[in-house]
Amino acid sequence: MIVAHDCDCISREKREGTLGLLFLTPLRVTDVIAGKAIIHVLRALTLFWLLCDTGTADCFWRVAWWGVMVRYSILANAVSLGIAAGIYASTKGGTTVGAMALAEIYSLGLAIGSTLWVAPINAIVSASPLSVFVGLLFGSFCTAGAFFCVLKLSAERLRKTWHEQAAAP
Repeated sequence: MIVAHDCDCISREKREGTLGLLFLTPLRVTDVIAGKAIIHVLRALTLFWLLCDTGTADCFWRVAWWGVMVRYSILANAVSLGIAAGIYASTKGGTTVGAMALAEIYSLGLAIGSTLWVAPINAIVSASPLSVFVGLLFGSFCTAGAFFCVLKLSAERLRKTWHEQAAAP
């Protein structure tokens, strides 16, 4: 459900012809991308909290706290990079199905790339809590950096191509 909304948010604006109207306001391209990203991150956090909150209490009794933190860190990594891939695919335009297919391909690429910082975190789960904390901090910075870099690329792509697909007369 999240992928269907975020990978079509900008391409739908292009198809309906409302993207040009957004740029008649004082909004910049980065403002539009940031607004779309914030909405989808809030939606994902709400769903993430609703789905994961029920298992948290049970999880704390069975595993160490750093195991729970690693689990949440990996899930947050997947969700945030999936949202970034969806928004990037949405700047390409086209149909909903085309944007969804591109979002899946971009998500796969980001997932493979994120193993550079996720795999070491998984490896240190049995280590000391301090090393787990440092690994989680490093992983969070890498995920946030990748998220913002993809959003910056999305803004650049949208800046160049926002006028290519206008609504049919």
